[in-house]
Amino acid sequence: MKTQFETRFEANLEKISIALAKKSGTKSLDKVHQRTGRAKAYLS
Repeated sequence: MKTQFETRFEANLEKISIALAKKSGTKSLDKVHQRTGRAKAYLS
């Protein structure tokens, strides 16, 4: 169960990092914190 959470959370973090690298991706610190918080809440 814990490893499944970790793999899904890491996948979400990877998506966020890809969005940061893109030209039109989310760059605002508040929005990035919001996305990580949503991923954490969704998976826990």
